[in-house]
Amino acid sequence: MTAHPHAENMRLYAEDAAETDKPWERWQVRTVYDNAEWIQCEEGLSMWLRDCKYRRKPKPLECWVIKRGRAHIFCMSRQELAEHAEPDDVVARMREVTE
Repeated sequence: MTAHPHAENMRLYAEDAAETDKPWERWQVRTVYDNAEWIQCEEGLSMWLRDCKYRRKPKPLECWVIKRGRAHIFCMSRQELAEHAEPDDVVARMREVTE
């Protein structure tokens, strides 16, 4: 027997449904025919159609900038920030970006 083409995403969606009563808010959809933009899934929207692709929304990436004198150091995680920041640095969080 062959698995459903969206079986793995169905499993992930079930995990989301165990955590929230609005799991569709974490998901996006697009058609396979025109490579359209990813759009937000909505409540009541038919899920798991064979002519659509589904994905969890990409998580925003953090971006930090450290100003040290005239130099700027860019960090993409809190861990990098902790590794590079010094007590006298000026640190700012930049706008979150998504993939």
